[in-house]
Amino acid sequence: MSKRAIILGLIAILFWSTAATAFKLALNELHYVQVLLVASVVSFIALTVIVIVKGKYKDLFNRKCMLNGIVSGLLNPFGYYLVLFKAYTLIPAQVAQPLNFIWPIMLVLLSAIVFKEKIGVKSIIALLISFSGVFIISSQGSFGSLAGANLLGVLLAVGSSLIWASYWIWNMKHDGNELIKLFYGFLYGAVFITIVYLFLDMESSWSFKGVAYSVYIGLFEMGITFALWLTALTIAGTAKQLGNLVYLVPFLSLVFIWIVLKEKIMYTTYIGLVVIISGIILQRYKLKGE
Repeated sequence: MSKRAIILGLIAILFWSTAATAFKLALNELHYVQVLLVASVVSFIALTVIVIVKGKYKDLFNRKCMLNGIVSGLLNPFGYYLVLFKAYTLIPAQVAQPLNFIWPIMLVLLSAIVFKEKIGVKSIIALLISFSGVFIISSQGSFGSLAGANLLGVLLAVGSSLIWASYWIWNMKHDGNELIKLFYGFLYGAVFITIVYLFLDMESSWSFKGVAYSVYIGLFEMGITFALWLTALTIAGTAKQLGNLVYLVPFLSLVFIWIVLKEKIMYTTYIGLVVIISGIILQRYKLKGE
């Protein structure tokens, strides 16, 4: 890979590593619907600017992207972040972030269903390993017990990974410029969350800090960072090597969670995270003789 691809990829990884902390800070100030509303609109504006700067505005008149963007936006950012943000209001960031990280395993499961692929023994073992990691993290220091866990929060965090995997499969099934697909996804996503906000007729107050954190999420968890990652993938020409950098995200996230949020990182978080990633790595790489 070129140095430029690695640098852009690492910048994206750094931004994504701050996301869990930013989520908690924003959600301490605003309702999760408010956070998603601000973040989605800001992200859409950022993507609009990027499309114009890159001279891709002519590609906006792609009818397939326009139509496919409806489902895309319903999955991400609308459904994915609504579920994820709600999870963050119920469980610690050190628990929500790793549980959300099991989406590669969910992708394998959904791919088998959608594309009618057979799940091999290795995949089954990888699934069991990763889900045992979910159990360990969810125990929150009480190894082997879920007595102290908020089960709804755990289910929502895991469920968000299922929505994210669904989003990836939807994109894989439909051709088109990735940046334009992102543009329409966030356009429709912003519309959906605006409708929900107006329908709920929310009386929650707005705070400057909450809006500022939400703007940060819209720029550096969503819009700009997604575009950076897409650019890095295009330059690298291979997703596999660059994709290995993603494994840094949960570990770097714990550093920010510990420093900024002052959460005491449980030993079960470290163990469970290693177990989850071990399952993902086993799934991604072929064993000898395969």
